[in-house]
Amino acid sequence: MKLKIIFTILLTTVLVSCKTTEPSGDSNTEQPFNVIVQHWFANPDSDSNFTERGTDVTIYFPDSDFTMTPEYVIFNERKSFPPIITPTAENIFKVEARIILESALFHEASETVSQPNQLVVTNSDGEEVRMEIREWETLPARYD
Repeated sequence: MKLKIIFTILLTTVLVSCKTTEPSGDSNTEQPFNVIVQHWFANPDSDSNFTERGTDVTIYFPDSDFTMTPEYVIFNERKSFPPIITPTAENIFKVEARIILESALFHEASETVSQPNQLVVTNSDGEEVRMEIREWETLPARYD
């Protein structure tokens, strides 16, 4: 009988201590940018069976005072090559990053990393800022 009581107390203690909590307020806030992802495939030589393949990640910032420098994007545990930033319309900036999964033309593919999807930028103070990518739109694959 004592064993049953001790087991019940231990089980109750474990269950109470493992109780889930509300996620932090930051994870509930809306993402401050829009992300579009497109996977692509290309055959550089029609006589070859090898195809180039990768992912383009485009991020749109509705910000009239964009003072950050994009360093790279991490998507699906791959680090992009340095992104390009361009203004597209009034108060919108576009950050374009390319992730190369395999290539016969380029000697390097994108580095594999164990980090969540994110945009890494340097702010005007020279500090690195990581912005998590939680939502994105996936366009149909492109075949070049």
